[in-house]
Amino acid sequence: MVQVRLIEGRFALCTFDDTFSVREVARMRSDITEMFSSITGKVVMRSDLRAVHMLRPEVKGPLTSVLQVDNPRIERNAIVVNRAVPFAIKAHNIIQEAESRARRIFTDRGDARVWLAEMLNDRERAALDLVLATQQ
Repeated sequence: MVQVRLIEGRFALCTFDDTFSVREVARMRSDITEMFSSITGKVVMRSDLRAVHMLRPEVKGPLTSVLQVDNPRIERNAIVVNRAVPFAIKAHNIIQEAESRARRIFTDRGDARVWLAEMLNDRERAALDLVLATQQ
């Protein structure tokens, strides 16, 4: 399952469960399009993929495509992965294929927070901190 939410201002959160399908990537694309239509300018996003341990082969292409299409609307996207699983390497490869300099892979939540916070206003930064406090 994939959830996309606009949290505060232009700060958004995208959360992935362990396994997700092509259908869920399509729904994510739709949710992101809806989110983009509700704001002006670019989005600062935290994508939490720590629960993902593997990527189904059929999902890689559609996921890469979504990232490529979204690139112009992303100011920063901190993609947090679990360093203990092979998916971290695949996530890095997907980001390279999507050709986005606005996206980075992190295994440390604190490092991701610092990188995102540079682009957020006080209210958005407070929302980021609340998200981090409520996630394990």
